[in-house]
Amino acid sequence: MGNKIKNVLHNKTIILNVMAIIIIVAVASIYIKDSYGLKIVGDEFGYWSSAAWLAGYDWTDVASFNEYYGYGYGLILYFILKLNLSYRATYQLALCVNVVMLVGIYFIAYKLINKLDDKLNIYIRVAIAMSSVLYTGVIYYTQFTMCETLICLLYWIIIYNANCLLEQYSIKTILFQVLLLAYCFAVHQRLIGLLIVGLLFIVYVVTKNKKWKDLLCIIPVIFAA
Repeated sequence: MGNKIKNVLHNKTIILNVMAIIIIVAVASIYIKDSYGLKIVGDEFGYWSSAAWLAGYDWTDVASFNEYYGYGYGLILYFILKLNLSYRATYQLALCVNVVMLVGIYFIAYKLINKLDDKLNIYIRVAIAMSSVLYTGVIYYTQFTMCETLICLLYWIIIYNANCLLEQYSIKTILFQVLLLAYCFAVHQRLIGLLIVGLLFIVYVVTKNKKWKDLLCIIPVIFAA
């Protein structure tokens, strides 16, 4: 009887998660087919110019009129740009990557909710995770090739890692967190506040667990990143 109940709950969890993903993808991708290119020329072009530079294209003359944008998101756009697709297909593929990021945010949010309260009703867990993705601002920026969706994903990963470190100390998780924080700053310089707070949190975790030797491993990674 106990195994049957577990199987039913497991199947319900799978079905609800699949339904949630279908809804997220449907909502986030509804306008992709009607997207032909840059909508916010200055901001979006700034990220594509970083990708173009990495791909070996010389956009210097045009890019010189734009303000500096971090290269972190450009690293993702670079791989899309290297596929040598049409202008429209390249832009639409970048928007599809945003949708994939939203699915990633859902899974991380759902997993974090399970960690915080695994006795919470499955419907409530799915609803909370979905609401974190289907928030108006998050969906809005998914329609552009800007770094906001990536920033949101990075925030969730960092929060999840922080929770894991509070539960169980791990030098691997700490090093991964340091790299994530450094990448956040590369994505956009306004995330310097997150970088500072994140590093202070890591120092707190290390000193709390009295892993003084691990600081010798962390400090070089911080400077290298």
